[in-house]
Amino acid sequence: MLDRGEDMNVTHQNLAGNVSREESEYPRSRAKASELPGQSRFRVHVLKLGGSLLDLPDLADRLIQLLSNPDQCCPGFKRSPDARWLIIPGGGAAADEIRRLDKLYHLPSSMTHWDAIAAMTFNAQMLARLIPALTLVRTASEVLKSWTSVRPAILDVHHFLKNEGRTIGDELSESWDVTSDTISAAIGKAWKCECLILAKSCDLPAPCADWTEATRRGLVDPSFPAAATGLDVFWINLGRSQ
Repeated sequence: MLDRGEDMNVTHQNLAGNVSREESEYPRSRAKASELPGQSRFRVHVLKLGGSLLDLPDLADRLIQLLSNPDQCCPGFKRSPDARWLIIPGGGAAADEIRRLDKLYHLPSSMTHWDAIAAMTFNAQMLARLIPALTLVRTASEVLKSWTSVRPAILDVHHFLKNEGRTIGDELSESWDVTSDTISAAIGKAWKCECLILAKSCDLPAPCADWTEATRRGLVDPSFPAAATGLDVFWINLGRSQ
């Protein structure tokens, strides 16, 4: 378990501001998509948990520390009693296997896209079992119920995007250019999140001028620079060796 938040190597980045809203691939209709009734009571923080972090045997301890002491882990983060967490895990090894099979068999993009999102749901279910403090949620009403109880919510992304969040899902390109990074940004933007935290297993190299450069380095997916436009983004190396 981490002893000090700064050991996570946290970088506060607002690099997405270098991408204009006119360049965004995501239409303005997103503002109407799947907004949470009553969410104005809360300050929404979206935590995208990199799938590679699921290999850490002490992930539960690290995640609980982050959720319990975000102001210590994230420079510039302002603790508030109205803050609520929405956790979105990546697809991890399961998504990597889908990608491998796609390269081998050239599968339909619509199939691999949604299979990889299903891998995100599998990981969310696993984390909800591993960490009882988390509430697995599928709908907006379940999210609000969890937040009202001051419990972090971990999202079943596949169910949400196929149902209440279909407008968001329909706007996402069914390709490997869209991964859990972009999906988290899209959902966070629709739900008017105050910030998006990317928890990864590597550092964000300095200098890194913008998210387009981060894409070139393979740190985020190609659609992320546009999807993250206007969002306040934090980067945390949650996988740093202790």
